[in-house]
Amino acid sequence: YPSHINTVMGDPLSRRTAHALEERAPFDLIYSLESNDFLSDAQLLETLALVRTHLVDNGTFIFSLKDARFYDRWWCELLWGWRYVSRTLEDGKRLCSEAQFNIKEMLMSEGRSSCLFVCKKR
Repeated sequence: YPSHINTVMGDPLSRRTAHALEERAPFDLIYSLESNDFLSDAQLLETLALVRTHLVDNGTFIFSLKDARFYDRWWCELLWGWRYVSRTLEDGKRLCSEAQFNIKEMLMSEGRSSCLFVCKKR
């Protein structure tokens, strides 16, 4: 095991973050929480492709997505101005498959409004 931990924090679509990833790659584990809910499918697939290129073979990627069937979107938009992309658990499964990740585990939040996908690079 390595004697250190490399971290990169930033906007998953920015060139600065991409450059930082390239300098420190490959990673055993990459995770991305919350920001995925604001990305279109095309943007999310682009992000997943970038993540995939920076993982070791059989590396793990963990990310979360909200399930629109189980949260009140109206309140989120009205009170906080959060404009989530409307997705379901099935959309998350489809996106993982399209991005060539195998889902190893899905951890649902209480109330099922959010799912944590634990994936392995194919």
